[in-house]
Amino acid sequence: FLFVPKAVFPTAVTFVIAVKLGLCGLTMAVLLSKIHKPCAGVLVFSCSYAFMSYNVVYFINIMWLDVVYMLPLVVIGLERILSGKGIALYTLSLACALVFNYYIAYMMCIFIALFFVFRMCGISDGSRGKTGRLVLNFATASLLAGAMAAFVLVPTALSLSGTKANFDT
Repeated sequence: FLFVPKAVFPTAVTFVIAVKLGLCGLTMAVLLSKIHKPCAGVLVFSCSYAFMSYNVVYFINIMWLDVVYMLPLVVIGLERILSGKGIALYTLSLACALVFNYYIAYMMCIFIALFFVFRMCGISDGSRGKTGRLVLNFATASLLAGAMAAFVLVPTALSLSGTKANFDT
């Protein structure tokens, strides 16, 4: 927004909001297309995701929308880990989400951890080696994403430790 003239600033903000909501719908459509065969439901549910009440209520806080469009990419990456196809997409998309906005991303991390446990309960292979390898891959990829985002997370944590948010007896 630094390079946008004041006269068109509201239009630029509206454009950025529209792009971010469009990305929410697009990434959800990609996720739904990978889970189910493409159909009209993909369009309906991806539009529903893009225009869910959270996005509508918080659209003026445009920095909070970034993690919302990253969530489907993180889920696709998690599914790739569970199918043994590698950790790259999960690691990169989770790291980007943490860099974009740690405040919303930590809630996404809680969801992803719970979703991983849910998906692990559904895997009926029974092989301890495979289960252990999946848990190790998930933990490694998650820690690697956190390390990649450390250049934002560490200074923020240090900054918050010196504010009213710090508990002091």
